[in-house]
Amino acid sequence: MNTEIVELLKAAGPTIAEIGRVSGAPGISVAIAHDGQMIHEVHFGYRDLQTQDAPDTNTRYGIGSLTKAFTAAAIGILVDDGKLQYDTPLSHILPDFDHTDPVVTQQLTIRELLTHTTGLVAANHWWYGAGASLLLEKKDLIPAFNRLEHVCPVRTHYAYSNWGYAVAGEAIEILSGMSYGEFLKARVFEPLDMHETSVNSALASESQMAKPYTVLDDGKFYRLPLPPSNDGTIMAAAQGIISTTADMLKFSTALLAAQKAELDSPNGPSHPLLKNVARQLTFHVLTTPASLLERSYGYGFHRIQLPNPFAGLECNSMFVQRMPTLAANANSTLAITHPGSLAGYTSALTLLPELNMSLIVFTNSIGFGDPADWINQLLVETLVAGRSSNDYIAMAEEAKRSHIQRFQDMELTFDDARMSATLNRPMEDYIGTYVNQNQMPFKIVIRRKHNANLQVMFQGLESQAWDLHLCGEDVLDWFCPRDDLAKRALFTYSGPDLFKLRFGSDDEGNINRVCWKVDPVVPLKRLCFNKVSDASRDV
Repeated sequence: MNTEIVELLKAAGPTIAEIGRVSGAPGISVAIAHDGQMIHEVHFGYRDLQTQDAPDTNTRYGIGSLTKAFTAAAIGILVDDGKLQYDTPLSHILPDFDHTDPVVTQQLTIRELLTHTTGLVAANHWWYGAGASLLLEKKDLIPAFNRLEHVCPVRTHYAYSNWGYAVAGEAIEILSGMSYGEFLKARVFEPLDMHETSVNSALASESQMAKPYTVLDDGKFYRLPLPPSNDGTIMAAAQGIISTTADMLKFSTALLAAQKAELDSPNGPSHPLLKNVARQLTFHVLTTPASLLERSYGYGFHRIQLPNPFAGLECNSMFVQRMPTLAANANSTLAITHPGSLAGYTSALTLLPELNMSLIVFTNSIGFGDPADWINQLLVETLVAGRSSNDYIAMAEEAKRSHIQRFQDMELTFDDARMSATLNRPMEDYIGTYVNQNQMPFKIVIRRKHNANLQVMFQGLESQAWDLHLCGEDVLDWFCPRDDLAKRALFTYSGPDLFKLRFGSDDEGNINRVCWKVDPVVPLKRLCFNKVSDASRDV
């Protein structure tokens, strides 16, 4: 390894630390490997602000959507075992899969789950709630998946979603006869000596776990509960793994070795543990059809041909005017990458096959944007081009300003709407229980609070109660300042429509439904709940 590159990586330390400070990351862990050996490792800040313990090689983080790479790898192993093919119809594996659109039932295969081409909506708010709570149980996964809105033809359009990988996890369990976590432990974690990696919530509670935080508008950190997306929960196979930088480098090194073995000798011996990796890491669907250079998705990884922006992979592109082009003056290089986010954590994993290098970035917060992504871009540029030509500190600062300003603007808009709204019917008319018209296992409960104001309880849960305000004719909102949402472990990226409940009435003027824009691409009329009870509880 060129010692100059190692020195450049070391020199990037102050920039990494400043990105963390600006973006709001109390702890950061970074590790880079070349030819199977760690060449650089650095840690900043605190894994626990209360004890002031610093992160290190053995600090565990929630890896969020990096879990998808493991799910895809598990499918590759099962394909090699002869348990299924990538084009096996999902209905042949999951007996309860019966989508409301029969075309989806007929056409959906494992491949569409892994490439985000199911044609179904993402709809994260069906399952993710305040306090990082999961609003649906694992038993609800297939019934809910059966009722997700079908918005475009199968296999024609890439649209990122956690649902497909959650369902792929269900297929892994049925085909292996093991839980998702047990299968990964037996076939991936233990064979690769990844002893600090697990889908087990017990491991997450140990002292080596980086504590999850969110950052408030004034830059202070607020401790969040540990996310519950572990083995046995609905989204374990989409985001449930915890790991360390050292273990993730073992996995990334194994992926690169398996890919090389399969490409060098397609009919010869493959990697002893990981199978079908060349297929996992190859091009399957374009994510940006109009791009001059490749921007595509494999199974559990994005493929980006540099020079190119890392745009649209995470939330940062929502908060800056223009994402930077990486390695603009360098030779074309393929980056295979994926971001991860979870309540209290952001992460990034990148493979550079032509350089036989990989890197991992972990942070323990929901920040102003995604600090792990900015750091990942900085390091990829350094490795590919020998230096970074972009100012990632300035990018992080722009994202922070935009993030805060966006919510302040929404707050003013809601305040104006509330001031001008007039109550034209008794408050009691809104009270009741409402169930989804499409039989999604979800309900909305409206109740009175303190004999005065109203509250909404999503799924009827006390933990999901929010104060309501009149903001239009038969429109109530549950919007509150960004800090309040952040303290309840919500990602503060949503637009104003998510916070509005629009009520409808029958021919006699009685409230009989409420519509909630739980997914931005589905028409509001398809997201309505029928009133089934007028019962309410005062609190």
